[in-house]
Amino acid sequence: MVRKNIKTHLNIKEIARMAGVGTATVDRVLHGRGGVSSSKVQKVMQSLERDNSKNVYLDKNLKKIRLGLVIHSGEMFVETMKEAALKAGEILKNENVEIKVHLIAPLDICSIPDVIRAAGMEHDGLAIISPEGAEIHDAVDSIVDSGKPVITVTTDLPNTKRIGWLGMNSYTAGRTAGYLMNQFLSKQGGEVIIVVGHAFRCQEEREMGFRSYLREKSPHLKVREVIDVQNDQQIAYEKISNHILDRGMPLGFYAVSGGHLGVSKAIEEFKKNTRPIFIGHELNRITRSLLIEDKMDSVFDHDSEMEMLFTFRQLTNAIRSEIDKSLFITLTPKVVFRENIS
Repeated sequence: MVRKNIKTHLNIKEIARMAGVGTATVDRVLHGRGGVSSSKVQKVMQSLERDNSKNVYLDKNLKKIRLGLVIHSGEMFVETMKEAALKAGEILKNENVEIKVHLIAPLDICSIPDVIRAAGMEHDGLAIISPEGAEIHDAVDSIVDSGKPVITVTTDLPNTKRIGWLGMNSYTAGRTAGYLMNQFLSKQGGEVIIVVGHAFRCQEEREMGFRSYLREKSPHLKVREVIDVQNDQQIAYEKISNHILDRGMPLGFYAVSGGHLGVSKAIEEFKKNTRPIFIGHELNRITRSLLIEDKMDSVFDHDSEMEMLFTFRQLTNAIRSEIDKSLFITLTPKVVFRENIS
């Protein structure tokens, strides 16, 4: 049978049948081991949650666990992940798990280490979404050294003692963005802009992948400049506008960070006949509207709700010593276009 904290009356064979996967796949997902595609992980987790929704009860014998999500990023990404974390909390409360979200303002990067340390004292385990930095690494390690598990989500902190991470293969996403840029431009030669935020590893990996594809497969496309918009809409608008006024409109923009609305606003204000190609990340209410209004061409997305639920489950399992404490899952990027928005 599956471990009792999963809260299902189903056995592994029944879960496999519902999810349409093999029993070995179910076993690997339940025990937090890698080697399973993101689509199969999602199928297993969705099957479990469908069963849980029909058989909800609170096991009063389970010790209460308090988990926290510490998140620093752009406004829209924070909104998406906060909502996903709270939805996970609604599901996990029936397993005596409580979840709290700690938000850090986009431009308040200096406070991240202090927020991590304070959250670590308040909770039994943490999920963290943060840029890199020596003081941030030290804060994460101090939490793990105190005996509390930490899992990084979306963007990794590999130089820390975190017990695992879960997120998109950002290097692959970047290479795919390079491929799409080349195809959208019909292999036309010219210059493109990369829009970045703070020192998030995932964003750096996206940039690396994008550059590597252009260098290998599309040498006729050059990166004119990398513009740091600090994941802020207004800063993005001002910096992109100033760049266009100074050097003219590039053939395309690849936004590895936030600030999509600001980038789009600048493009719409200064474009002439043809809009430059615009590729970004994270499907949210802003990027969804930009796609529908034909102001963006494609967006890389991921299942934030599944990711947060799975992360909090693994933290819970690690605290209750019911699985191996090492969890590293890399997910395949999902590309969304105007015609396949769901």
